[in-house]
Amino acid sequence: MKRFLLILAFVAAIATAVNVGQAAIVVYNYTFTGADLINNVFDSTARYSTDGSLKVYEGMRQIGPAEGTAVGATFLGTSYPTAFTNAWDTAVTKNRVLSTFWLSGNNSYSGQWGEDYKPLEWVSGTGPTGWTFLIDEDEDPVWTTTTAGLSLTSTELASEVFTVTIKFDTEDMWYNNPNNYLYGCNTAPNSLDGLTMYFGSYFSEDGTDVNRYVGNMFAEGTQVPEPATILVWGLLGLIAAGYGVWRRKR
Repeated sequence: MKRFLLILAFVAAIATAVNVGQAAIVVYNYTFTGADLINNVFDSTARYSTDGSLKVYEGMRQIGPAEGTAVGATFLGTSYPTAFTNAWDTAVTKNRVLSTFWLSGNNSYSGQWGEDYKPLEWVSGTGPTGWTFLIDEDEDPVWTTTTAGLSLTSTELASEVFTVTIKFDTEDMWYNNPNNYLYGCNTAPNSLDGLTMYFGSYFSEDGTDVNRYVGNMFAEGTQVPEPATILVWGLLGLIAAGYGVWRRKR
């Protein structure tokens, strides 16, 4: 019994040391859907005019040509909502689909949209059948497809599930609003359990990118256990099970 307790204490000490050593580095998996990406919320009061920061952290959208300046927005007044609706209606009429999108993790402009997280590493990403994940030359995570683009009028967008796995250094995982936005990343919901994210995307027609469509969304996260921690606690379980067998055979 004493020998078993000593072994158990030794393995527990290793587990504690592993946890302490990895306390600052964590990995989280974030989930969002096609309904989070294709979601137009109109609010002409959502933008703070002095610094351009947004007060709404999901569904704020801009649309324009694939190359060039946005022509319409859901968060501005005057002619911008009308221009947005016109561009959107044309995209729908032409049966364009959302076929490429990317995340940012860059606070220089994305902070206006509510984003504040600073990835240590983009670990991986997944998407529905037909979608491919990659890290581009700018170190941004990108999802793309040539066969399974998201329809702008689909009623099944919530079932189109995407994930992104991100490694963080918890001692340096926030930009902390360096541009001093009054709203945006200063007031948006941001924690390890859920991040406000900026994304950019393209609508394509017959395989050619036609519109650039950008905005913000919220993604919920769950922690991914580190392999070393899983191994140590698995070893503890095996030791305990082995001791139980030994006791029964005595």
